[in-house]
Amino acid sequence: MRRSFALDEFRSHLRSMSRLASAEVLDRLPELARHIPDKEALIASIPRLLGILDAMTRAERADPSLLNDSRVRRVASGSGVSPEEVRRLVAGCEYVRREMECMTHEGPWRRIWLLLGWKPFPPLPPHS
Repeated sequence: MRRSFALDEFRSHLRSMSRLASAEVLDRLPELARHIPDKEALIASIPRLLGILDAMTRAERADPSLLNDSRVRRVASGSGVSPEEVRRLVAGCEYVRREMECMTHEGPWRRIWLLLGWKPFPPLPPHS
């Protein structure tokens, strides 16, 4: 069975992060803290992102392609944000899903190198 990164999974990760998120915890993880310039803004944005995801139906979280303009407006009004923020969240999750799929098609050593930020091989052609 092939798994895909759905918005439900992202939502559960955000809930876990909201329980653990504090500037002190992020400072104890130097590798992660180096990539997050504004920790307070990240921590403050978690409830907003959860609000957007909670305003979606299960079907929309399972298949974001269902989100047409009227559904995006409904989610935005239900979560108190602009439609652009909803689209940006969905686009960001789509980017993460594609990256995770690419990582599953590559060998374990390439994944380790990429996670460490090294570029040992030329880029692979995009998956279709």
